[in-house]
Order: sequence, then C-alpha cells, then structure tokens
Amino acid sequence: MKFFDVPMPENWPRIVRSAMLHVCSLAQFSITCSRSWCANSPVSRARLAVKLDQARNEAALLAEENDLLRARLIRLNPHARPHYTPIERMRILELRAARAWNALQTAQRLLLEPDTVSSWLNRIEDSSGLVRIQEPLNKLPAFVRYAVQRLNPDFAIGQNVADSRREGRRCISILQGPSQRKRCATLANPLRFEKRKIF
Repeated sequence: MKFFDVPMPENWPRIVRSAMLHVCSLAQFSITCSRSWCANSPVSRARLAVKLDQARNEAALLAEENDLLRARLIRLNPHARPHYTPIERMRILELRAARAWNALQTAQRLLLEPDTVSSWLNRIEDSSGLVRIQEPLNKLPAFVRYAVQRLNPDFAIGQNVADSRREGRRCISILQGPSQRKRCATLANPLRFEKRKIF
C-alpha cells in the first residue's frame, strides 16, 4: 500500500487537532532522547552539534512565541495598547542601538510610532523619568559591569571582578580598532580606574 493510499479514521476531522498535539509531544520526546545521547558522547563534534541544534530550535520557538504576542497586540488600537515602563523604554533604545535600527524600524518591530521612539531618544538625558536604567550607575565600575552584561547576556551577575575586567577588555577590543585597544585598557579595568587620581 502506498503512502497516499493509507485510509484515515472515520472521525479524523474531529480528532486532527488532538493528533497534531500528540505529534508535537512525541517529536519533542524523541529529540530530547537523541540530544541526551549526543550531549554525553565522548566525541566533541557530537556535543557541539547538539548544542547548535538546541540553539536553532530555541530560536525557532522564540520566534513563534514572538509572532503570537505580536499578533495579539497588533489587533489593538495603538492608543489602547499598554504603555512601556521607563526601564522597558531604555531597553528598547538599547536594542535599537545594538541592532542599528532607525526609528521607523524600531517602531515596526515593537509596534510603536516612529515619533514615539524619537521622543524617547530626544528626552533620554532629561530628568523627567520617561527613560530610566534599572539600577543606579553612579560609578564607572558599575557602568562597565552593566554595559558588559547588556552586550553579553551570558555573563553571569555573580562573576567576580577579575572576570568582569576580562570581559570588559574583550568587549572593548571588539568595539574598538587595534590601534585604540591599549588606550581603552584602563577603562576596561574598573579597579585600576578607581585608584587613579583625577585632578
């Protein structure tokens, strides 16, 4: 019997949705078993392959989740949508800078108006509280640590100062050219900067 000739159950239109859920669950179970074997494999190539597969699968699931959230919000009138908090507005502007988006691109991706994004950017330095960072950054070490964590989300909050300095040097070396790395080394070392006397 050919594949296309396999008969379907009589009540198939009624149970097709339930069948799809079972397919998704069984596929997830099968993938988890396969990944567990690769994750414990003595072959490093197999371990790296399963990590890459996990990352790609997670990205696809997050994209689906994002589409569902956007579909719900996009049906609302722009004036009836919930407002972003000051901290969320700062995160949006940080994402805009990291993605190199303009105001129109930012508005399209986050369901905003371009004038709204421009207004946040123009008022980022005033004291109105429209845009605010989550934690006070009154000293350079705190600022460097916050910047490193935003540029590299995998950097754990509990890591020590030495790790923070090393990660800061790495991020700055990526952002700056080779000729400026030596000059920026002091900025990447918060403790060294604290000990300097500035007149």
